[in-house]
Amino acid sequence: MDDLNSVLLEGNLTRDPELKHTPKGAAVCSFSVASNRSFKQEAGYQKEVSYFDVTTWAKLAEICNEHLKKGRGVRIAGHL
Repeated sequence: MDDLNSVLLEGNLTRDPELKHTPKGAAVCSFSVASNRSFKQEAGYQKEVSYFDVTTWAKLAEICNEHLKKGRGVRIAGHL
């Protein structure tokens, strides 16, 4: 049986991306995403925020660092 390991995440960046390089020169970009959801409870609707740390590598890391800024909405497809 093949394992399924995929994630689709939508939200807004909580801070500007941070670009670093490994000792061998590979680009690594890190940023955080806040994702909001609402759900119904007895007294009405409640809101909840979840925070996710995201890391991208190589060319994608460079692109993320160049185009993403705090507050920007993003959709991320990846795996854990």
